[in-house]
Amino acid sequence: MKVDIQSRHVELTQELEAHIQRKLQFALCRLEPHITALSIYLSDVNGPKGSADKQCRLQVCVTNMEDIVIKDTQTDLYCAIDRAMQRASRSVARKIARHQKLQRPEKIEQIDKLDQKTPSIQQTPDD
Repeated sequence: MKVDIQSRHVELTQELEAHIQRKLQFALCRLEPHITALSIYLSDVNGPKGSADKQCRLQVCVTNMEDIVIKDTQTDLYCAIDRAMQRASRSVARKIARHQKLQRPEKIEQIDKLDQKTPSIQQTPDD
């Protein structure tokens, strides 16, 4: 999985990057085979003015599906990252489950068609 971290008006410290990596491992490690790329955009929406405006935006690229975009804005950037990761984990898992559920009926229909084409073996009663 390719991870891209970008920041705007926010200093990307080693501690912040380590926090992001730790949260990624915790939130998305079980879904990693389905995720091709992940982009993380950190920003201070109002710039140096101050207020509750630290934003974390995640863009998750899932194999054979549309991208999932999650945004969360909080006063604390670490809190915004945590909440965005949790929401992304739930959204990706739900989207993968729906996709797999939609794929199954086609396979079942194909199996049913094959069963109808194959002649059934009839047993003769023993006399």
